[in-house]
Formats: sequence, structure tokens, C-alpha cells
Amino acid sequence: MAAAARRRRTGPPDVEGAGLAHVEQGRTVFRQLTTEENLRVGRHPEAELSEAYDLFPELVQRRCSSPSLLSGGEQQMLIIARALHGRPKVLLIDE
Repeated sequence: MAAAARRRRTGPPDVEGAGLAHVEQGRTVFRQLTTEENLRVGRHPEAELSEAYDLFPELVQRRCSSPSLLSGGEQQMLIIARALHGRPKVLLIDE
């Protein structure tokens, strides 16, 4: 019974603490932020922006751009890089 109660209470803080990150299908970027600001959201305290740019060098030239100006593929790179920036143990990608 206690295990079932714990599962019902699971929310974003619990998921983050468990080392999970989720990339949603709908390209959920923060359009009011720049690409670089999007990468800073939810990042691990020890994560460096250079790690994201090393994985996805295409984002370097777009770092000051609004994510709404990125192509669909670039938006996906941004979302995946943002999720990885939290240094999850498991990355769930919903496509």
C-alpha cells in the first residue's frame, strides 16, 4: 500500500531526482527565450553550455536566435540538448 501511495505522489521534482528527462513530441521550446537561454533552463549545476554545442554544433550560430526561427530539426536538437543538460540517467524521447 505504501508503494502505491508513493507512486501516486510522483511529480516533476521526484522524476528529476530519479534522473529522468523527457523529450516531448511537440517540440516544446520556450519561444520567448533565446536558444542559449533555453539551454540554461533546468541544467545541471555542473553542466557547461559547451557540452550542448559540442553535441549539436549547428546550435552555436543560432544561440542568440529565437527558437521559433529554428528549423524543426534544429528545434529537436535544442530540446534534446536541453534535456541532456540536466545530466539524466535515463532520457525518454517521445516521437
